[in-house]
Amino acid sequence: MEAIHHPVWKVAGIYGALKSSIYRVQTDENLIFGLVERWSCETNSFMFPWGEATVSLEDMMILGGISVLGDSVKSPLQSPELVEMEEYLENARREFIGLKTTNHSRWLNNFMNSDKDYEHEAFLSLWLSRFVFPCKIGAPVFSIAISLARVMRLALSPDVLASIYRDLSSLKQAMIMASSEVPGSNGDRIDIHKLSLWSPLFFVQVWAWERMVSLQPERAQNYNIVSGVRIGQWHNVKQTGVINVRTFIDSSGEFFFVEVIRLGCGRLVDSQVTRINKSGQ
Repeated sequence: MEAIHHPVWKVAGIYGALKSSIYRVQTDENLIFGLVERWSCETNSFMFPWGEATVSLEDMMILGGISVLGDSVKSPLQSPELVEMEEYLENARREFIGLKTTNHSRWLNNFMNSDKDYEHEAFLSLWLSRFVFPCKIGAPVFSIAISLARVMRLALSPDVLASIYRDLSSLKQAMIMASSEVPGSNGDRIDIHKLSLWSPLFFVQVWAWERMVSLQPERAQNYNIVSGVRIGQWHNVKQTGVINVRTFIDSSGEFFFVEVIRLGCGRLVDSQVTRINKSGQ
């Protein structure tokens, strides 16, 4: 698909985001929970002892190549031809209802190398539902996929970031209820591991690794930041040994990467490390 459609992906602003999908971030639950403990649902930010910080639209663009520019993902399709494409994809989805094969696997096997109509749109629908807006393949992503395939630039980052904020708040509230031993609506105790979280929370983990030097595992070998998105340097790496996550988070204020800058040549580099004092200034 890349060999055929990469010019379209570049113009539509999704090439970097698509390339970032090949990387796998090993989940560090201790780090995620340590961050969520400091999450404020009111301000959508982390309230650290040394100051306030949060994942931003710029982070989504630099870490995962997810576009911050373009029309809204909720923009309706504008022509009968595009609506017809959406109906085609929806009819294809309906054929899988009731089958035991998982939604994504069945979709992939149905379209890959099939030379069927709208194979590109089907591929983008799978990508969106698996890596951008994790969900079952369906109507919400079809119109987005069709627009992107027609070289329409859409601002994906705001909606992705909003979903991350939502899930961080849901996880924080569940952690509060679990710690206070308040039962759920059905009378059972809250199990935070069984929450239905649909956002790409691995971006929060990578954000922490990028910003808090003391938490960083060893970066991936042979990673060239010029040729890919920044998340690639954390491909398949994980924290070795046992560390006290809470202590490391709370002591990260002395040196904290506050920004990442883009040079004119397109290369991404860290700015100087900024010292933050105890008041967060």
